[in-house]
Amino acid sequence: MPSHVVPASQSSVSPASLTRPAASLAGCWKLEARRALSLHPREPGVLEIAQGRAWVTLTGAAQALPADHVLHAGDRLSLAPGQHAVVEAWGPPGAVDAAAALAFRWDCAPPVASPAASAPVHAEGVAAVAAGVCWDRAVVQPLRDLRLALGQGSRAVVGAAADAAGAVGRLLLGLARFATYRLAGAWPRRLA
Repeated sequence: MPSHVVPASQSSVSPASLTRPAASLAGCWKLEARRALSLHPREPGVLEIAQGRAWVTLTGAAQALPADHVLHAGDRLSLAPGQHAVVEAWGPPGAVDAAAALAFRWDCAPPVASPAASAPVHAEGVAAVAAGVCWDRAVVQPLRDLRLALGQGSRAVVGAAADAAGAVGRLLLGLARFATYRLAGAWPRRLA
């Protein structure tokens, strides 16, 4: 199978954000139609499809040969460090929603405690991780979505206002031309 490198211009995530630790990239993501996202996890993680269908090409350390997976809403795929996954929105040919956007969640797998670790420390660590994940899922991600929606809404309102102002300007210009031609007698009159 030939290798295909996805250019940064086709990625939904900016290259600068890919240098952040994987834990800061955890959360819900939206992938627009005809876009692809390349994942190179540095720690174990789980890719979960929230909405739509995804075509995932998986290569890397745990895979001897490239493998293609079609994931539907609710499906999960575990990724190990060193693997490479290319995720893209996918629909069967001819389907109404064939080019629909994809929503997915990337979660870092919780750290595995060593057998020598004491039980209370491990329980506190798991509770701290769980509290952070709950905070991220319940508060931070909805705030990110709200900020994105408000930004898109404000851009739409500004665009609509600019279009309305342009239409009003064209209307006033048309009325001025009509009045000028009518007063000058150059405007053709309809015969009754």
